[in-house]
Amino acid sequence: MASGGKVVYQFIGDKTNLENTMKSIGTSFSKLGSTMLNVVGTLTKALGGATVALTTFGVNYNAQMETYQAGLETLLGTSEQAVSTMNQIKEDARTTPFDVAGLTQANRLLISTGVSAEEARETILALGDAVSASGGGNDELQRMSVNLQQIKNAGKATALDIRQFAYAGINIYQLLADYTGKTTEEVKDMEITYETLTKALKKASKEGGKYYNAMNKQSKTLKGQISNLKDGFSMLAGSLSEPVFNYIKDNILPGINDEIDNLNEMIGEKGIGGTLEYLVDNIIKNIPGAIDKIVEFIDKNGDKIIDKTVDIVSDLLQAIIPKLPSIFNSLLELTIRLVEDLGKELPTLVPMLAKAIV
Repeated sequence: MASGGKVVYQFIGDKTNLENTMKSIGTSFSKLGSTMLNVVGTLTKALGGATVALTTFGVNYNAQMETYQAGLETLLGTSEQAVSTMNQIKEDARTTPFDVAGLTQANRLLISTGVSAEEARETILALGDAVSASGGGNDELQRMSVNLQQIKNAGKATALDIRQFAYAGINIYQLLADYTGKTTEEVKDMEITYETLTKALKKASKEGGKYYNAMNKQSKTLKGQISNLKDGFSMLAGSLSEPVFNYIKDNILPGINDEIDNLNEMIGEKGIGGTLEYLVDNIIKNIPGAIDKIVEFIDKNGDKIIDKTVDIVSDLLQAIIPKLPSIFNSLLELTIRLVEDLGKELPTLVPMLAKAIV
């Protein structure tokens, strides 16, 4: 009974402290709420900034791809061939340690000599295996592609051309010996043509060859995976921003160019003062129309953007869901371990808590 009275006495005596504690807790929750609002605001701003950055990156990527495709169309003769070749190059970039820019330039160099897109790709991939086996990257692929272009245009390889392969770490004499069945000394006395050279490279990249599967092995290294990640992210950004890119290309820029031409003519006719007066009047009149166009663009492309976003989220979920059991098991093990450790400490904690209460 005395113990109970003591508790009541302490409770009443400590009422002021209790009130202060409760006020302190209330203040803490208020600060927490304010902090959470700030966090949400910061995240919203960050998300908006990230969206703008992603869209800008994607638009620039699509512009570069369009430039590459236009160059290929000039060399191949048709838009269909250029689109098909560009799509294949993108896929190769996604699965090899070389990027889109490097593979596009390498393929263009050979296509410019008159070989077909299919032949150019086959040769460049064989060359890519040789370059990868020697530890080279995009720069080495470019140099060796230029080398092959020169050999193709000249009809045969010079001593300098052969040395270029050696500088890149490719033992071309050994490859030629393996292909022809001759010794390396006999190969050195041969006239080496583009056809013989490319066939030797292709043989070396096939199963059983010196450079077989070299690009695939290189792609699995950290550097190779980072390269593939960059290519994959670039393609994703390009795909997501395609509606914006097309709208800028087909509507905004043509309109701006037309207006600039009109302004140049107007300045010649009305002078700067008259042109400025005209501009102010028309800017005010055109604001509703500009808003209508923005709304029209959102109505037209909103579903596409949402669908692509849903696809991306779906892909992420499909990748994460199979791993959920292992994640759950890890959390469960961690919880069990925490409870076991807490159980071990209870004999010490209970007397301390009781003493603090009483």
